[in-house]
Amino acid sequence: MTWKSSVDDYLASNKYPAKRHAELVAKELQLTSGLLYLESQKAKLLEDNDSEAPFRQRRYFFYLSGCNLPDSYLTYNIADKVLTLYIPGINDEEVMWSGLPLSAEEAMEKYDVDQVKYTEQLETDIKTVEGEVYGIENQVEEKMMVLSVKDGKELKDAIEECRAYKDEYEVALIRHANEISTLAHEAVMKAVKKVSNERQLEAICEFSPKPCRISCMLGKGI
Repeated sequence: MTWKSSVDDYLASNKYPAKRHAELVAKELQLTSGLLYLESQKAKLLEDNDSEAPFRQRRYFFYLSGCNLPDSYLTYNIADKVLTLYIPGINDEEVMWSGLPLSAEEAMEKYDVDQVKYTEQLETDIKTVEGEVYGIENQVEEKMMVLSVKDGKELKDAIEECRAYKDEYEVALIRHANEISTLAHEAVMKAVKKVSNERQLEAICEFSPKPCRISCMLGKGI
């Protein structure tokens, strides 16, 4: 029998409310015009290795997009209330190893945004923006700063304030994560007298059918 959390059906039938979050942030900033600009986390390889490093999305990008894709971008036109997601297009050299990436049409169906474009269109769109473009400090590529993207603290602070208040979807995500975490912790407690070291317990926690995505901390008595 496939395990389901108590909120699986709700999460499956609803989208992460990205557009609502964008409106809240713009309101917190007290802005009526301009463009909010965010970059996702970049995909990276392990040093001296052809394997990908563990990926974790940037929290501010995720809050305004609900998107867990690397190498992506997000803009929000405050005056027009238009949320645009830019995702990587097809890289012919990677398709044979990784398969086809998510298409713009699939992303439009999956995420709560107004439009989806490919990253190759981003610079052209930024160049046509009238008014300020607000980014997050230390999270703006140099080539975008040349195009007048401001990397200040205002956007980050506004998102932090909005993240303090959870909506129904976010509460459901927290419940879903807590139930998975509970299963992992219960599995570790059941196995604690049967294993010979902490590594085995860590494996149970992180590689069970519903793995716990938080770091496993295990202490050994004397």
